[in-house]
Amino acid sequence: MAQGAGGLLAEDSLLVARPGIVRQPLTFTGIAPGSSRRPRVEIQLAQSDGSWLTIARTRAHSSGAFTATWRPSQAGRFSVRAVAPGGAPPATATVTVMMRTVATWYDQAGSTTACGVELDKATLGVAHKSLPCGTELEFAFRGRSVLAPVIDRGPFVKGVSYDLTIAAARQIGFVATGRGTVGVLAAATPLSAPAPAPGIAAGHRR
Repeated sequence: MAQGAGGLLAEDSLLVARPGIVRQPLTFTGIAPGSSRRPRVEIQLAQSDGSWLTIARTRAHSSGAFTATWRPSQAGRFSVRAVAPGGAPPATATVTVMMRTVATWYDQAGSTTACGVELDKATLGVAHKSLPCGTELEFAFRGRSVLAPVIDRGPFVKGVSYDLTIAAARQIGFVATGRGTVGVLAAATPLSAPAPAPGIAAGHRR
């Protein structure tokens, strides 16, 4: 699989999902598998028992292009697929769902961090009060994402959990915001498979 902007793409690029945040709309885009005219497309989430739960439905355009939206209830990395009638193999992808958190950014080029890192304008990293130095985290903001290791301690401001270096903030377009809500997830988070939830009225299992 190829690495896309903020997510994994199917080898044939039929399904794309950028990182999302818990309880916020997450958008899937792609090309419907098969050749049916304006087919109905189902986005399905892999379950721990090997079944698939339908989490979104949409109808593709005549070109086959489609957009679907899902509002995830938990963080993690999940296997999803796009299924359309006609027997074509489903398009698959991995989607990342992050926790909401509040972050700021700082620029102290020329100084040495609490983790012993010499900062410059290009240093990708983040400060956190207690996570071990070197812990890799993924942050997302408005559809862009960046991997940043913990390299410093802080921030020591009430209500703020992370302090990104200016280089990390630039990669996600966060510099102008200064302080705001971002998504965060440990980079080492393994692929998740939720337990089957037959009580969810919006979907069905296959």
